[in-house]
Amino acid sequence: MLRDEASALGFNRLGVIPAGPAHRLDAYLRWIGEGMQGEMGYMARPDRVERRRDPGVILPGVRSVVVVGLDYYTADPPSHIANDPARGRISNYAWGIDYHEVMTPRLEALAGWLRGRSGAAEVTSRVYVDTGAILERDHGQTAGLG
Repeated sequence: MLRDEASALGFNRLGVIPAGPAHRLDAYLRWIGEGMQGEMGYMARPDRVERRRDPGVILPGVRSVVVVGLDYYTADPPSHIANDPARGRISNYAWGIDYHEVMTPRLEALAGWLRGRSGAAEVTSRVYVDTGAILERDHGQTAGLG
């Protein structure tokens, strides 16, 4: 049922995993330990590190993480454009509406659907579109999304 609702909202992929630290948390910790975050100091802030270490800091009592994917393939550009050496390339995710604006309301709708279906008095959720202090790529891989 969850997969059907996610699909109806336009998501192409869905996985659910137990809430917990990312499997590659150690690689992230080494990365910031080596100063690889450069000018992105927020990535090494202790509060952000703790959130990546324990999702319960973000959402106390969290038990599951729902991970979705949304393909943004648009089309190949015409060959006269694609093969023109005077033209640069722009990734197709940047061709249209900002994906944050596309995904956020859909994720909120999916969270609302889950709350309505749960039968529990209170179900809480947090919606992130690569904006929160989680290692979303790792969670996506753990959930079988690639």
